[in-house]
Amino acid sequence: VDGRPIKLEGSPDHPFNKGALCLRGQASLERLYHPDRLQGPMVKNGPGTYEKVSWETALNTIRDALKVHLKKD
Repeated sequence: VDGRPIKLEGSPDHPFNKGALCLRGQASLERLYHPDRLQGPMVKNGPGTYEKVSWETALNTIRDALKVHLKKD
């Protein structure tokens, strides 16, 4: 409705569940509209505290973490 999902369905070609969704899968749709969901990227600022950051900052942080991780291998 208005470009927003209102129902979830599994893939009927899936070999295990043949398209059925578990309760958790069905409930995941509700999380899209929950008023307390995250509205953008955040970084941990200390024990149990987070602060909002821009998408640019978040993506740069992820990129830098991947670079460090890939250099170790």
